[in-house]
Amino acid sequence: MKKLDGMTIEEGALPEGVYLLNDEEFPQYMATTCKHWLIEHIHSGFLLNKEGMKLRYYYGLQDHLAKSMVIMHGFCGFFGKYHEIAMYFYQAGYNVFFLEQRGHGESEREIINNELVYIKSFDDYVMDLKTFMDEVVIPLGQTESCDIFAHSMGGAVTTLFLEHYPHYFHKAILSAPMIKMKTGLPRIAILSIEAYAKLLHKEKEKAVAQSGFSFIPAFDQSSCMSEVRYYYQYKQRQKHESYRTNASTYGWAMAALSASKEIIKNASAIAIPVLLFQAGKDTMVENYAQDMLAYKNKHIQLVRFDESRHEIFNATDDIRLKYYNWIFKFLKE
Repeated sequence: MKKLDGMTIEEGALPEGVYLLNDEEFPQYMATTCKHWLIEHIHSGFLLNKEGMKLRYYYGLQDHLAKSMVIMHGFCGFFGKYHEIAMYFYQAGYNVFFLEQRGHGESEREIINNELVYIKSFDDYVMDLKTFMDEVVIPLGQTESCDIFAHSMGGAVTTLFLEHYPHYFHKAILSAPMIKMKTGLPRIAILSIEAYAKLLHKEKEKAVAQSGFSFIPAFDQSSCMSEVRYYYQYKQRQKHESYRTNASTYGWAMAALSASKEIIKNASAIAIPVLLFQAGKDTMVENYAQDMLAYKNKHIQLVRFDESRHEIFNATDDIRLKYYNWIFKFLKE
């Protein structure tokens, strides 16, 4: 496996029409130009998954036949956090599709508390994505050429999807994917916590060391390096109760650990080109698991940004410029 330095790419890969925002430009542009784009070009709806749960999705279509880009959010994510990314892909000529996964945003939840995330198995996320592809993306996109961008938890779901359904996508971009989450605990402690949760039926309760949403911002403790981008999404969370998901349950944590084993076990099944971004200062996911995935599959190209936190798309201006050059270079190849 060859690990590439993300800062070494030559610039010039950005498609005509894609205008990357620096920190200074971001607030005004998002409040005007992006806001108008969202109003004029982005539509939304609800999808019923196989269990009858309502899942919120968003999409924007070009006025001509075009490729489609599916965007999969990370843990506690929602569409508002990905406005900028969706806009860039749209500017590049893609139809864009975004699914708020079950238990997130305005999608239906399996527990009452909006601040907690629960799921029985990541296979449920995978089946939701398949339903989204079959019933929304493919019919509306009207093209067989579809790529996917996925961050963190969405990267885990996407990797599982690629292992089970290898022919839905042409290319995949995994941004700091949660191949394995960081727990900070030894294996014996994790096994003890799992046993405790199962024995006392606490799967739907808040996991140890997790906290609910706070109305007091904490940029310095976040996964962002761009303060203006942090506050753009944080203000949405303050305003909308459905965006305040903030903590995992024991059930979600156990499902995530189980998914990690499955991902590594079936790594060789991925059959399309994958660009995997790694953040050197990631405090959310284990980088060694990403290394292992890339080592086990020749289709995966791993690019590392040593100085970035977990959300590389919310890093500094210089990192983000290189990041998007890698993305669009990969998509053009």
